[in-house]
Amino acid sequence: MNFQIWELILCTAIIAFLIYAIWRGGSSNPVGTGQLQRQLNTIGAEVKTLKTDVGGCALKSDLEGLRGELTEMEKRVASSGEVIALQGQIATLNARIAGIEKLTDRTDATVTRIEDYLRGSGK
Repeated sequence: MNFQIWELILCTAIIAFLIYAIWRGGSSNPVGTGQLQRQLNTIGAEVKTLKTDVGGCALKSDLEGLRGELTEMEKRVASSGEVIALQGQIATLNARIAGIEKLTDRTDATVTRIEDYLRGSGK
């Protein structure tokens, strides 16, 4: 008899535990399947919007246009080697201009002396 009571208590405890586990398992998911589906649909719509509209700032077609303009600009921009070559040519031209400036100063001084001589003789 004693054995049957313990067996009954043990079976009751097991059944109670199973009922509690089933009941608790259902309530452990606070977000219902329908609510979760609505959230996923909302997120999906936002992702589709973001694919064509970047943060409300530019449409995808605008970005494609800008990409084309950037490509054109990159084609027109000189490479660093070309820039260095141009800088060398500019330095050479600056040196030539400095030489021409000195020559111009000497010529101006000579013309001034000639003018002074002619003015002095003409008096």
